[in-house]
Amino acid sequence: MKNKTSLCIGPVSKNGVDAVLEITNEFNIPISLVLSRNQIETEKIGHGYVNNWTTEEFSNYISSKDINQNVVLARDHGGPWQNDSEKYNKISFDETWDNTKKSFISDIDSGFKILHIDPTIDLFSKLSIDVKIDRICKLCKFCSNECKKRKQKVQFEISLWEDGASENNNIHMEHAISKIFDYCDQNSIDAPSFFAIPTGNKVVNSSNAGLMKTINFDSQIYSELSKTIQICKKFTIKTKVHGTDYLPDESLQWFPKLGIDAANIAPELGTVETTALLNILK
Repeated sequence: MKNKTSLCIGPVSKNGVDAVLEITNEFNIPISLVLSRNQIETEKIGHGYVNNWTTEEFSNYISSKDINQNVVLARDHGGPWQNDSEKYNKISFDETWDNTKKSFISDIDSGFKILHIDPTIDLFSKLSIDVKIDRICKLCKFCSNECKKRKQKVQFEISLWEDGASENNNIHMEHAISKIFDYCDQNSIDAPSFFAIPTGNKVVNSSNAGLMKTINFDSQIYSELSKTIQICKKFTIKTKVHGTDYLPDESLQWFPKLGIDAANIAPELGTVETTALLNILK
């Protein structure tokens, strides 16, 4: 059986959301919509920039249009200071931690199936790997308990870095996943299903400045990613790549070959939409 890489879409406009709904309804295929806290946010905190939707409003809109229930709702980058307003206002850890919980509760109540727990931001201190592990474990436990109260199930995605794959990251990664899985086992929590692997992808304007755009068998990024993916396979955790916008087809073809299970795309869709609208107006 050939390896496949699932496409996960981070919509940046109502038109983008409607396009996904049109495709999934017409072809009866599942598509995952991944929403950051900036794109869609709980009404308990505010709203997102995508059509000014709150989490609750967005979920209701999808439910009303998704004929075959093929759209999988997923929280992208849920965690402390992951809403830009929290960074701008430099709120305390306790306040952003409380907001993170409120956001996740609304996700659960709104039928989200995948929650990305991202502890990689701290405004006031440099984060050690152990602190990030601790925050992931605590949020997994919190969300798991909230799901049990509601007799619901979610899958967890976790991340530890935003930078590229490296030998040093791989060493820490194996240690981290092992500790997180042990914690989940000891606390009767479902272990994370996805790991957002560090690749060094970096979207700059209308291009990707990361190493993956030049990947080949002889490249260092291929070697390091292969090691990263093998570690994930050891723990039977699926791999996901973020920031794959603007990568050439030659790079994207490596994803299934490497065994990458899922890939996120977001800002490129906004660029495509804007370009199309400008062409219509000419």
